[in-house]
Amino acid sequence: NGLIFNTSTGLITGAPNSVNAPITYTITGRNTSGSSSRTFTLQVLAQSNNREVTNEQSVLKSSIDSQNAVEVLKKNQEIAKIELISSVLIGKSPGLELFKKAGFSQITEMNLPKINFEISKLTTGDTDLKKIEFIVEKVVTIDLLSNPKTINQVSTQQLLNIGVIPPSTNLAKYLTYLLKKLPSTQLDTYEKAQQSVNRLLSKIQERRAKADAFRKKFSKKP
Repeated sequence: NGLIFNTSTGLITGAPNSVNAPITYTITGRNTSGSSSRTFTLQVLAQSNNREVTNEQSVLKSSIDSQNAVEVLKKNQEIAKIELISSVLIGKSPGLELFKKAGFSQITEMNLPKINFEISKLTTGDTDLKKIEFIVEKVVTIDLLSNPKTINQVSTQQLLNIGVIPPSTNLAKYLTYLLKKLPSTQLDTYEKAQQSVNRLLSKIQERRAKADAFRKKFSKKP
C-alpha cells in the first residue's frame, strides 16, 4: 500500500495510500557470521479533512494531532533504529542522516568516523542498540572533554556512564573537577582519560596515607 522495503539496505521508502491497523513486522539481517532479527509495529493513521469545527473541537484536534505527531516521531525513530542495526549487521557504516533519524542528535560529521570505527569492532552477536548508544556517548563525551571550549559541558554522570570514572568511588565529583584541570593532551582519547583518573586516584590515596600516618604519629601520647 505505497511503502517499499529495500531488502539490501533495510530502508523503507514511499508514502502509504491507505489506512492500516497496527501490523508487527520482523526484519532479519544475515551475513557470513550469522543472523539477527528485530521486530517493529507499523500503523497508518487516517487524516481528518473536516475544517468546520468549533474552537473547542479545534483545540482538541490540535492536541490529538500533536499526540499523533509525537507517536509518529517515536515510531519513525524505532524504525530508524532497526535500520541502523541492520546496516551494522551487514557491515555497512550508518550515515549521519540515519543516526539523526534514530535520535542520535549529538553525532556530527566530525565525530561520525570515530563512532563508526568503534561500532565496526562489535561482533555480530554483540551488536545491539545499547552497545551503539554506549559507543556514541563515549565518543561524544571524550570529544567534549578534550576540547577546552566544551570541557565544562561534561558532567560527572557522563564520565560514570562511559566508565572513565569507576562507579565504586565516592570521589566522582572531585575527580571530575580535577580532570577538567588537566591539559587536553591527557584527555583526547578514552584510554588517556582513564589513565588520568587512575593517576589522580593514586595521588589521592597517597595523600590520605600520609595524612593518616601524620595523625597517628602526633596522636600518640608521650
